[in-house]
Amino acid sequence: MKGRIEVVLARFRDRERYVWQFAAVGCKCRMLSTQAAGGAFGTAVRRWQRGLSILATIASTITVSAAVRYVDLNNANPRQPYTNWTSAATDIQSAVDAADAGDQIVVTNGVYQTGGRVVYGAMSNRVAVTKPVTVQSANGPEATSIQGNSPPGNSAVRCVYLTDGAALVGFTLTNGATRSSGDATREQNAGGVWCESTSAIISNCTFTGNSAANAGGAAYLGTLNNCTLSGNSAQVGGGAYGSGLSNCTLTGNSANNGGATFEGNLNNCALTGNSASKAGGGAYRGLLNNCTVTGNASTSTGGSTGDGGGGAYNAKLNNCTLTGNTVATGSEGGGAYSGTLNNCTLVGNRASYGSGGASHANLYNCILYYNNDNNGNQNADYVACSLYYCCTTTLGGMDTGNFTNAPLFVNQAGGDLRLKFNSPCINAANNAYAVGTTDVAGRPRIVAGTVDVGACEYQGPYSLSGLTDGGGSVTIAPPMGDNFSNLQEVVTATPAPGWTLLQWLGDAAGSNPVVNLSMTRNKSVRAMFGTLLNVTVVGSGSIVSSPVSPGYPYGSQVRLTAVPATGNYLAFWANAAAGQTNNPLSFTLTNASPTVTAVFASLGGTKTNALTVISDGRGQVTLTPPGNRFPLNTNVLLQAKPDAGQEFLGWSGAASGSDNPLLVTMNSTKVITASFTKRPWLQGQGDPDLLSQDGFRLTLTGEFGVAYQILGSADLSGWAPLGTVTNDWGTVQFMDGAGTNVPQRFYRAMEE
Repeated sequence: MKGRIEVVLARFRDRERYVWQFAAVGCKCRMLSTQAAGGAFGTAVRRWQRGLSILATIASTITVSAAVRYVDLNNANPRQPYTNWTSAATDIQSAVDAADAGDQIVVTNGVYQTGGRVVYGAMSNRVAVTKPVTVQSANGPEATSIQGNSPPGNSAVRCVYLTDGAALVGFTLTNGATRSSGDATREQNAGGVWCESTSAIISNCTFTGNSAANAGGAAYLGTLNNCTLSGNSAQVGGGAYGSGLSNCTLTGNSANNGGATFEGNLNNCALTGNSASKAGGGAYRGLLNNCTVTGNASTSTGGSTGDGGGGAYNAKLNNCTLTGNTVATGSEGGGAYSGTLNNCTLVGNRASYGSGGASHANLYNCILYYNNDNNGNQNADYVACSLYYCCTTTLGGMDTGNFTNAPLFVNQAGGDLRLKFNSPCINAANNAYAVGTTDVAGRPRIVAGTVDVGACEYQGPYSLSGLTDGGGSVTIAPPMGDNFSNLQEVVTATPAPGWTLLQWLGDAAGSNPVVNLSMTRNKSVRAMFGTLLNVTVVGSGSIVSSPVSPGYPYGSQVRLTAVPATGNYLAFWANAAAGQTNNPLSFTLTNASPTVTAVFASLGGTKTNALTVISDGRGQVTLTPPGNRFPLNTNVLLQAKPDAGQEFLGWSGAASGSDNPLLVTMNSTKVITASFTKRPWLQGQGDPDLLSQDGFRLTLTGEFGVAYQILGSADLSGWAPLGTVTNDWGTVQFMDGAGTNVPQRFYRAMEE
């Protein structure tokens, strides 16, 4: 029996939680258990803390007590209460109206752009979620959108209204707008989504082209997770107003004040290319933790009080980088104007009056270096600021703990603002001003007892380990020392006599015994050495080997089954397996080129019969009583035992069916085959550095020589092929280079 073999690995990610889920399935996906999982799939089942946790479950978003209602724009026969796809509502609002608190509404692909519901005043919302329910797209923001009506005015339609406790997951919200008159808070704020409070949750959504006459072009209040806000506009808070944002990207938004956000609470967000005509090109007031603020601008040329702050205006920033932000001539604070900055790095920002880095701000444990004024003059790092334990070009007379030595970044031109091993900023700050437990990259904030100056904490030299299970050795040159970014290491695999290098695993690939690695992070490589296995027979019979391979990795277990000719039986094993009588024999390869010999002997008459059981697949068979030959008409009980995650399929040869255990009467010599499934084991391997920099590495352990197609999906539908790998040696790796910084991703391995 051979069907399609699949393995599914589900991966969820945000910067506070890593959830991994795993399910092995046969000819089709089989639900192994039902639990909630984080983000778009409910509550996380388990946290991943620097290691991996592979769970035998597949995600379900449906809780036991809640109903699920469905929406399909193209359904020809909608019928309340919309509890299956055949009766799905054709608009989201109808499903919301039919739902009860706690229900889930699943919406399939389409552009939802008709209808409207007023909640306050005369402001129409395309969808008004007035109950604490979850509205979730089936296939993500690329496939499902809610479209309002712009520009602001009497005909405007906002995309979504969310009440307290409601959630919106996986949509694109576009072209929404507000009224330009009426209640300033409820009718003129948020073209994308208006929320009663931050208890309304928006996850994995894209906001683009929304506008507000007053505040929050994309969002007003609410808590946004893993969202993208681009090209939205308002008077204040072009992207969001008063919202909590985590792991979000805000780009190309605009406002008079707060191009990206106004009075927001941001964690692990990227603010890029936003603009304000007055103050706060990136952020106006609010709190930013572990954020990158890049290429934002304040375009005011008036120089009035309250203008400026290309990156941030009057905000509190902790562990943030501010680079490439600008203000127009006549304004100050290319990176930041006013506010408080703790452990921030301000580099390459530009403003007039010498305030390319910061103006009128309080800075603690910060780097202000290589900032310019609008005339191209360097060393324009700050004006009218108070600095404590900072690295900058010019020292003030009243402040303490500052120094002028260059910070020594790993690669400033390439945007890598981590500290080199010899940077004067290492351990040069004051712990009293350190905020939070991680730096801007999510690494430990304090290493070696004292906090570093700037947004990036030096983690010590990168480590490179070379491993092998046996059969040879691995050497690293030059020897590991104070290695920093892009140092080249040469790793060499040297086989022992009788062994050969089969492949590299980990951060190296291929079978070349010498590989060059660039030290961009901590890395580990594993050399897999292999050898030959020689099998011979004495007497009449043969040997069945599983797996069959021209070479076996060190430590491999090979199942050898002796199949005697008629009138013979296995007497014993010889040479490398001398003294063994088990059949089949589990032989472990730890010596070079071993020879295993099966010695057969004659049964010597008709009153004794031989029994041979061959296991095909992942499992084994026990015999009661045990043995290789039995007196005539002896009853022998065969018990098939599949390996973990596998199934017993049935008997063939001198037996048939799938009874288990099976009673066999030894009235003749018999050869019986027990068939088991051969599902591979799919694992995800990596660490936070790997996930963010290189992609996501998959490891498959399965049958030798089998080719697998790897597919990826964002939502368990719409699978896309990523590549094909052949498992020559029982273990093979696949790197998904596109699997970086995504909130969730599913993988499937299918035998070709």
